Amino acid sequence: MPIGDNEPLFVRDKRSRNGYVLNPRNPSGLALIIVLTVGVLILTAVALA
Repeated sequence: MPIGDNEPLFVRDKRSRNGYVLNPRNPSGLALIIVLTVGVLILTAVALA
């Protein structure tokens, strides 16, 4: 299935605590996942320095 805007931003997931996770098939969801991951990595590197 190609990546498209018709995918929802959040999808239900049985494994998560609140039941919803970001959808990597949505371009906005993928961008948020990347930004949050990079942000956590930068904050971790700054805290350890």
